[in-house]
Amino acid sequence: MIERFAILFAVLVFAGCHAASAPPVITITTTGDHLILAAWPSGHIVWSADPINGGPPLKCAEVPPQRVSETIEAIAAAHFFDADLARKYVGDGTQFTTITIRRTGQTATLESWHEQIEQSGRLIATARGVSALDAGTGAEVMMNQPPEYTRFRTVWDKTNAAAMKLIPASGTPCEMPALGAKPQ
Repeated sequence: MIERFAILFAVLVFAGCHAASAPPVITITTTGDHLILAAWPSGHIVWSADPINGGPPLKCAEVPPQRVSETIEAIAAAHFFDADLARKYVGDGTQFTTITIRRTGQTATLESWHEQIEQSGRLIATARGVSALDAGTGAEVMMNQPPEYTRFRTVWDKTNAAAMKLIPASGTPCEMPALGAKPQ
């Protein structure tokens, strides 16, 4: 995981999206390192037009650094860094989303496939796999999930919502090479 994060950071810096010496404090990517959102303590953010699958087109903007700090604290208050929080719900060979949050002395990561699975509205990811929504709603299915999974999903939803609120109404287009590409 750390190697993947280091590659993503190196590519973002190489692409000229941000010339900081520190990695982003918020990173949301999908399988294959398709960027959804990255935010630095300086207030620099990069985001994808596609909040589920990530990737180009990307935009860059500046937000007040205090907004980034407040977002990190809101995410911490939502129990993102709790040691007993389940960290990973993904299926073998499937696309999934990774959220990594860094703050002084702490780095934590969550991984889940539910956003990609559920985007059609016909399926729902559960603690044990995927279920069709033929006979019920997502809320009904979630009521029957183990407490640790519903807690994971609650923390995920609060974290993702807080991070996405950083995105301003407009930004400057950012061109980026494919993640993992070597500088020319």
